Amino acid sequence: MKLYMIMVSALSMLFSIFISGCSGTKVVDPGYGRIVYSNSFESSADTVGWTGYGTIQFKNDVPPGGGKHSLYVSGACMVPHAQFKIGLMLQGGSYIIRCWGKNLANGGGVFLGVGQNSFEGKGIYVSVSDTNWTLYQTAETLFCPADSSLWITMVSGGIVYSAMLVDEIQVVRVN
Repeated sequence: MKLYMIMVSALSMLFSIFISGCSGTKVVDPGYGRIVYSNSFESSADTVGWTGYGTIQFKNDVPPGGGKHSLYVSGACMVPHAQFKIGLMLQGGSYIIRCWGKNLANGGGVFLGVGQNSFEGKGIYVSVSDTNWTLYQTAETLFCPADSSLWITMVSGGIVYSAMLVDEIQVVRVN
């Protein structure tokens, strides 16, 4: 029976990898851990898959316990300034987003949304407003149904110039 369960688990994992490779959409199984996305923006490899209309750069200003770099985010009227599709959630569940943030000029926001794109459906966010490094976490949770995608979106700027630093971002399944 144990061997059967191992084989079923392995086949399931291979199927998920095959599907994600074919569709260009990463499939995430939150059953493997509570943190479904984590990024400390240490190298260019950490921004692969991130898109948007803003400026994103590495800066040597980091929060306490952070690595060597954080991500600078700023943009104009076209949004999102930075976005990342985490992928399809295999199981439904509730999520929060947390990150370190630092307001450089008028702050910004870090959003967690569910839907086909970053501005469709429901979402929760933290407002990066403190000029010192601050650990932010959403007070609300976001329910993501099974087979739906989670998105991270960052916005800082618009008609009025704005900029922020973000580091140690995590999306956590809370139930």
